[in-house]
Amino acid sequence: MKLPIFVMTCLSVCLPVSASLAEERSLIFEGIRHSSLRPLVEISSDKASYQLNETAILRASLSTKPHDPSYELDLVANLNGNNLFLERLTDFEFYTSLPMVQANTYTFEVQVVFQEKEYARDLITAIRNLGDEIVQIESELLSETDPERITQLQAQLARKQSLKSSTEAELAQHRSPVGNPTQVQFIAE
Repeated sequence: MKLPIFVMTCLSVCLPVSASLAEERSLIFEGIRHSSLRPLVEISSDKASYQLNETAILRASLSTKPHDPSYELDLVANLNGNNLFLERLTDFEFYTSLPMVQANTYTFEVQVVFQEKEYARDLITAIRNLGDEIVQIESELLSETDPERITQLQAQLARKQSLKSSTEAELAQHRSPVGNPTQVQFIAE
């Protein structure tokens, strides 16, 4: 007898699955085998409340990975709607830390995405390198006084910003979202 099973938890992606009680409960999604009894991703902050200038440690843990090593699950994160880089520690563990410099209620949100591993990592590397080059050009612009050189730097900056935007768009198009975003809130006071 097959019974519907619904995974429901505030810190998880909800994935409906139909399975026999005697069978292993799992979901196959684009090469991902996932137990229906565990959330696909769990996220947390190390504390529910922080004092100003304290460092918040945010973690995310995936419960599975694709069987094909050419693919991976990754996380797209934001804090109050602003992009947030998560350091990948393993195939399953991610984290970041940041100082709490403003009193506020914060929402840490992650979206699980499915992607071809090498292509996505190449795009991410290109985005980071372009970001570094943009910072360097902006720094040069602050101290440059020669009008001709300023014009050259502004053209380089516009070109790098355009390349970075198109590379970010390509990465976003390459990724397939899995489930719904997962959120956790914390306070800095």
